Amino acid sequence: MKPLQIAFVALLFLSALVTSALGLRTLFDPEAMMVSFGVEVQRSPGLDLLIAVLGGALLSLASFVFLAAWWSYRGLVAGRTLGRLAAVTLLIVALCAWALGGSLEVLVLDGVRGVVLLVLGTLWKPNGEAAAES
Repeated sequence: MKPLQIAFVALLFLSALVTSALGLRTLFDPEAMMVSFGVEVQRSPGLDLLIAVLGGALLSLASFVFLAAWWSYRGLVAGRTLGRLAAVTLLIVALCAWALGGSLEVLVLDGVRGVVLLVLGTLWKPNGEAAAES
């Protein structure tokens, strides 16, 4: 494997693990998740639905990122494409968290991860793509 490919796959895998952990925590320990985001723990009607949707969406995203890591490990163009879409998703989350929630922490953590993934995914040329450019 090429160094850029190794870095891209490793960061995708790490991102998938982090997203999985956040999704599982959202579903199985929503009170702790809310406290970590500075939300007062107070159950209200409809909150369980919001928790289920958010946790499910995070686990779904994590599965796409794991798939991107696996396909990228195998050198497939589809892995790079899906990985770059994951990077854009991280950038959107970072910008929304900052603009709507005022979270500089999420902007930095997810934003930097998204930018690095996007750069690595743009610089790395998968097996089929390098041959097509020749």
